[in-house]
Amino acid sequence: MTEIRPVKHVFIDVVGYSKRVVEAQCDIIDALNETMKGVMAAFSIGEDAVVYLPTGDGMCLALIDATAPYDLHVRIAQETIHRIDSVHNKEEKRPNRQFEVRVGINQSDDNIIKDINGRNNVTGAGINNARRIMDLADGSQILVSSVVYDNLRYREKYSDAFRGYRAEVKHGLVLDVFQLVKGEYQELNTTTPSAFAPTKETETIMPKEAAYYLAHIAKNESFIKKALNTDSADNAPLRVITCFLARDSEYASRE
Repeated sequence: MTEIRPVKHVFIDVVGYSKRVVEAQCDIIDALNETMKGVMAAFSIGEDAVVYLPTGDGMCLALIDATAPYDLHVRIAQETIHRIDSVHNKEEKRPNRQFEVRVGINQSDDNIIKDINGRNNVTGAGINNARRIMDLADGSQILVSSVVYDNLRYREKYSDAFRGYRAEVKHGLVLDVFQLVKGEYQELNTTTPSAFAPTKETETIMPKEAAYYLAHIAKNESFIKKALNTDSADNAPLRVITCFLARDSEYASRE
């Protein structure tokens, strides 16, 4: 029987996982699992209060009916990033076993169902959007949904802790997401996610003929100044001549 319960989703993904060799992938997932066990123990979260959903290159923690502390999902995300960087990555001397994670957080009333093995599983828009939000983050970044943001923004601790963005994701869905930029640990990446970084404006290239036009004006500056002292009507032939000179130079450059 399907139950609808309040769920806080913490979606975690290993950055660059698919680029690692298989042996490194296995070691990284083992390290992530051990890290998460330590994090969950630190917050005294029992097995009946969370559903662990492995995703191959990470996991989703579905916190069932989690009300205290009010920011448990955000604190779990920060603690995870902190422990991976300050503990695992410092102890692990092999660069291809060191790693970063990115985190997407959401909360909603979702469906608690039984999977084929009889274990609890979670389905619904809440977990789907948590994944989409996570996909917009870079390494060591935490992005949250507008629902999470609205629940935290009026708390003193989080009053100025987020930076907002708008993203269009799968099927044209538009999401307002918020990046945690004021956290408890220095490992938190507060730079703008690459998904929202302003694109470099395409360099405007002046057409060759226009460039030659300006070059001829510069070359014949003294003559032009004298010509401009005459009636304005007399300037038209000057412009025409300069245009022809520019066109001839542009044609010559092709040869």
